[in-house]
Amino acid sequence: LTIVFYYAGIYTNILITMNRCFIITWPALYQKYFNTSMTLRWIVLIWTIAFIQSCIYQFRETTDQIDIPVHTDLYEQYSIAILRLLNFLAGCHFYFDSQSYTWTYSASECGYAISTFFECSLNSFAVIFIISMDSFIFYRLRCMHKALLISGSNAISVTEQQQRRKREIRFFLQACCSESLYLFAVANFYGFVQLSRSKWATFILTTMVWELFHTVDGIILVAFNRDVRFCCHKKAAKKSEKTIEKTAMPICSRRPKPTKRASPLTMVSGGGLVRNVVGPVSNQLRLDAIVESHNKKCDQAGILISTS
Repeated sequence: LTIVFYYAGIYTNILITMNRCFIITWPALYQKYFNTSMTLRWIVLIWTIAFIQSCIYQFRETTDQIDIPVHTDLYEQYSIAILRLLNFLAGCHFYFDSQSYTWTYSASECGYAISTFFECSLNSFAVIFIISMDSFIFYRLRCMHKALLISGSNAISVTEQQQRRKREIRFFLQACCSESLYLFAVANFYGFVQLSRSKWATFILTTMVWELFHTVDGIILVAFNRDVRFCCHKKAAKKSEKTIEKTAMPICSRRPKPTKRASPLTMVSGGGLVRNVVGPVSNQLRLDAIVESHNKKCDQAGILISTS
């Protein structure tokens, strides 16, 4: 899992850089390559590649070598190539050394090849690509800002285009902060760790730096995205509203339901029909007044509890 998240973090930073470059430089193509469905495909592709790469590191080092016969048949030559590959992969193992407190590779040909050529080349490419793309994006933002100033009226600052540019700059700053963290982690893992003289210093410059990188990267995501912060505040507000409702319900849980207004009674007296209007209407008015006063008291009690 460590290797999976390690490679996924590298590819995610590259994808974020490409995303910022497309939305600022080629906004017409952005909806084609970075819509919702394509973004999900990019994410699945990243994690699939990271998982496949992590499988290489599961071949533990062994002293048992497979004997390779010497034959000239084509079928046997393919078999020999597979056996040589298995012998080579037998030492492709990445593990945490409890003696030196570092993540290290097996002392084999495969371990040396992966650590020196594959991982070093991948991280170097990621660093160069990210720095180059960020510099290009910064240049494009400067050109767009100058174009807006030249085109000029004061009303431009409140237009939709200006607001969109501000949002793009905010996301660009988010990408720069995340990528700066990644560059710092890579510099510690491959450069500054060579200056350490104790195993605890090595542990801090390698393992702790990578853990802090992933933690702070999540904080940056929340800090630069208003939608994420709004969702967090909305959930907190819903929880507080539920707590207030639960506290206020026992006081006003038994509100008397207002009865429907009774129709005037018709009574038979002395062989004729007499409508008795005063009695039923006056009683109904008293009932409505009692219900209304009770409801007001319950509402006032709920307001007092919510404010407290």
